[in-house]
Amino acid sequence: MSWIGLYIVLTLTLSWSLLAWIFSGTERLGHCDWVMFIPATVAIILNFVRRRPLKEMLRPVLAPVPITTLVFSILYPLGFIGLIALATWATGLSTWHPAGAVDYPLAPPLTSLALSLPLVFGEEYGWRGWLLENLSRDKGRLAGTIGTGLIWAIWHGPVIYGLAKVNGLPGPWLLTTIQMTAIFIFSFAFAWLYFRSGSIIPPMIMHYLFNYYNPMILGDIYNYRHGWLDGNLLLINGETVAGILFGLPLMAWFIIKV
Repeated sequence: MSWIGLYIVLTLTLSWSLLAWIFSGTERLGHCDWVMFIPATVAIILNFVRRRPLKEMLRPVLAPVPITTLVFSILYPLGFIGLIALATWATGLSTWHPAGAVDYPLAPPLTSLALSLPLVFGEEYGWRGWLLENLSRDKGRLAGTIGTGLIWAIWHGPVIYGLAKVNGLPGPWLLTTIQMTAIFIFSFAFAWLYFRSGSIIPPMIMHYLFNYYNPMILGDIYNYRHGWLDGNLLLINGETVAGILFGLPLMAWFIIKV
């Protein structure tokens, strides 16, 4: 088995085993975020096993980031969410109803950053800094982007389905399929940011901002709570149908750029 194959098998097996343990008891559901550490943990272990130089291991973290890429990593998720919000409101799919919405401060507090950035690092170092880097080196950038996006989406499947079942959401299989599709489409933007900089910092920023503002504005799909806009979350959320529709043209543009 290749190192890439070993990475995929280990990451999926460990992640899904942890999730099986978490979902076996309702008192453990608050630990779902732990699974985000596994992609980076496996990547770091394999780097040591392969005796990679420390400089190479740290390059995805320490590589200089162009200012334009850094700005894009901030504006893209905010613009994407804002565009979906405006379009769904204008078409009547959503209504402005901030009362009772997911209660997030408008600006991310330091405590949120301190708790969330290590989790985002856990994903981005593994998916972009290791899997995308190695797949692209072996198969080319487009194939590497598609392969990483597929594995990233599949990796999310059990947690999406598990939380949908626990929370009694209708159509958990449909929700899981739609959300996995949206994740795959969105992965092209992450890959483009990584290729532009060779750094996981821009993908980390975009990942954090999307995870923070999407539930605030468009609703928390995992717990099915509306955000500032109320409506059918299967249609209006950035990780469901709206995210797919608005993401497809951008995915095509990213394919050209990649």
